[in-house]
Amino acid sequence: MARVLPTQKFQILRWSFSLNPGPFNIKEHVCIFVATGAGGGSAYATDIISIHTRAFLSSLNQFWSRFSFAYEHTDYRVWFHGIS
Repeated sequence: MARVLPTQKFQILRWSFSLNPGPFNIKEHVCIFVATGAGGGSAYATDIISIHTRAFLSSLNQFWSRFSFAYEHTDYRVWFHGIS
């Protein structure tokens, strides 16, 4: 991508920048890999609910839908609780 982007410098007041940042290094590749891996998955409980709905051609009643919503978010609450 560094070969294709223009190397022209743009100046706004005292600052200048270029649209061509140069070649990626390994740290930038690792950051992109970690960011896509962290946001690419889904909660396991969501998969269970969708399989149940499609396989048995029925939806969950109100009690189980509330329980499943709470279960889906337990991982995130525990994770955030551990940070604080």
